[in-house]
Amino acid sequence: MIYEERLTLTHSKSAEEYLEYCQTDRLEQLRAAGGEPICLLSGLIGDPANQYLQITAYEDVQAWEQAQAKLLPAPADLVESETARLMRPIASRPKPVIPEEDRRAVYGCRRFFIDPADLSDFVDSSENGIWPRIEFQGACILGLWTTAATTQPMEILLLTGYHSPTHWEETRVTSRQYAVGYTRPVDQLMGRRSAAVHAGYLLPHLKPDMRVLDVGCGPGSISLGLADAVAPGELHGIDMEQSQVDLAIEAARAGRQANARFQVGDALDLPFPEDYFDAVHYHTVLLHIPDISAALAEAKRVLKPGGILASRDMMGDMTFVEPEIGRMGEIISGMLKLIADGGGHPFVGREHGARFNQAGFVNIESEASFESFGSPEEVELFALVFGEEFAQKVAPSTDLDQLRRDAAEWKSHPGAFAGFAMAETVGWKP
Repeated sequence: MIYEERLTLTHSKSAEEYLEYCQTDRLEQLRAAGGEPICLLSGLIGDPANQYLQITAYEDVQAWEQAQAKLLPAPADLVESETARLMRPIASRPKPVIPEEDRRAVYGCRRFFIDPADLSDFVDSSENGIWPRIEFQGACILGLWTTAATTQPMEILLLTGYHSPTHWEETRVTSRQYAVGYTRPVDQLMGRRSAAVHAGYLLPHLKPDMRVLDVGCGPGSISLGLADAVAPGELHGIDMEQSQVDLAIEAARAGRQANARFQVGDALDLPFPEDYFDAVHYHTVLLHIPDISAALAEAKRVLKPGGILASRDMMGDMTFVEPEIGRMGEIISGMLKLIADGGGHPFVGREHGARFNQAGFVNIESEASFESFGSPEEVELFALVFGEEFAQKVAPSTDLDQLRRDAAEWKSHPGAFAGFAMAETVGWKP
């Protein structure tokens, strides 16, 4: 396949008329001439508001040349200038046919200029590094191209689709392993958690003067309760997201908890020496980590002999939203799919015992509890997080308004109730 990149600058007052012309005439012309329109975009950052970017696919250069002879020029009263050039794909995107579910409401356009010798590394880091992260968050890579003619430096064009400008902003942070992302409502969801309720199974095993690590600490709402349990010992919290670490630090300062320390860190590469902690704690973290074995191996490395490992994770097939009004009944299945598509393990709670055992932990004990949303405030929060924030990542843009209406109806129902079954497991390092 070969692709045409066409930049069209309309007269200052003709942008909307040109769009209408494309929708009613130009796109059909392209198809009749053998082209397949990929996208028509305007409003790109840094470009004039009346400039359009259009990408069209052709079978080969000959097909493109033949199409040029068939296409009528754009009306002069609408178009001030127009340039076109051929582009070749350099990655697994674009797909031969763009399915409807890959379409998004807004698109980001980025241009890179690289040394041609670095092309292979650039594509590999895109396909195996950056793309899985942002696609896990609901974005969709439309395509990655370079110019058909070789240039120095090499120019790269990347088009990525998002559900909304807010969605785009969320993908700028490193929330690659947290399906819901990091927004104010999600911070509220995590902020409602406490050690007493969400780590109560671990508290009886904690003693003063212990050193505890909280992996994926988020805003520190559980961490600070763990810090109280081991005071004057130490609580170390790590999270891959700087904004969450900042919230945790502020919470510790506000609570005057000098024994709680927080930093950015990776669960697969813990920044601590061997045999350092008396306990390592995860709360709804393992289900988001593709390589759970590697994470548990790191936890075991930093635990002292006799140290305790604790994790609380969802058992995805034992969750519910009642009543199932409209699309609200699909929220849970959509969440589980998103976690799985990102390499996570939405049913890992059921596997805790086996996973701990395989990692070399002993005296393993598991129990279960429910994360429930039944009070008016909890129902309101659930509808906001899962019926709005989360829905933007799993629902086609055409369905979002319906989901919002369903969520509003659900939260107004006197019987609204939702819950996640959670496994709570502890094990010891020999």
